[in-house]
Amino acid sequence: AETRELVAASGSSLGTDPDLSVLLALEAIRSSDGETRQEAVQALHLALLDHRLIGSVPIGTNQSGDTAFAPDGASFAAIGEDPLTVDVWSTESLQRRLTLTGHTEPVRSVTYSPDGEAIATTGEDGTTRLWDANTGNPIAVQSPPPLDAYGRPSFGKVVFSPDGSSVATRFAERTFIWNIDSGEEIIRLRASDAPAGEDPRTTDGLAFHPGGGLLATTQNTSSRNPPGALVWDLTSYQPIDQFSAHTAIVTDVDFSPDGSLLYSASHDGTIRIWDIEQQVLVDTFTGHDSEVLSIDVAQDGTRVASVGASGALVWNAETFEVI
Repeated sequence: AETRELVAASGSSLGTDPDLSVLLALEAIRSSDGETRQEAVQALHLALLDHRLIGSVPIGTNQSGDTAFAPDGASFAAIGEDPLTVDVWSTESLQRRLTLTGHTEPVRSVTYSPDGEAIATTGEDGTTRLWDANTGNPIAVQSPPPLDAYGRPSFGKVVFSPDGSSVATRFAERTFIWNIDSGEEIIRLRASDAPAGEDPRTTDGLAFHPGGGLLATTQNTSSRNPPGALVWDLTSYQPIDQFSAHTAIVTDVDFSPDGSLLYSASHDGTIRIWDIEQQVLVDTFTGHDSEVLSIDVAQDGTRVASVGASGALVWNAETFEVI
């Protein structure tokens, strides 16, 4: 149901908001299964044509569908037809430039560095890999962390720091930060204080503060602390506060572009908005009628895009009016 609702939402945005139509179609691909995948792929094809791009590129059927554009827009990286690889494509010609090969299990996340010189990926093999974006050569590999208390494979989201000097990756209930130049781990942050053997119910929400000095992660424990967002000081590597007001699992976090606000999305159907300096809840968006899965604040700070189990919304960050 979620995939078909995203496909329908993508179609309704054709001709009015091409960017949103593409984003919704990509979300549909990520959530699709064997029954709905072709519908999602067709929605992406239509969205790309409406976006006045010259075509589309092949993608696999057993992967997350993650994609990332280079900062200059000249190329983009997408998980390949072989889900163990990432293909780098020319945006203008849609010709494959590079294939990044090294993961031994499907790739889960891909992103460019702020200067566009490097690509970072994570996979179900538990590794984070850094690649030269121009040659495709591997630069560094972070070894797999241990399996969590339930023996589940570790994989998660990867993000670059704003200055591009480090990468943060979420694996199970831990966040790893490692140095780009040396490839060495800087610190390992445990985002849950759940007792041993207790399921921390983590998700991979992760966001650097625009100033680079803070890192926000989702935190979901079965006891002790309610679901919330944890903000870490990246000088002391200690949490400065936990922003907790949700009544169900927190799925994603993001900062406002000026760094003054933190947004947290949850399965309780709300998005909470927090003042970072005062460490207080300042507002709550309740426009979704079911679980909220992800959130993205626009670079100008005026709009917020959020994806829920029953559809995606774009809304005014000040008035909360759905656009």
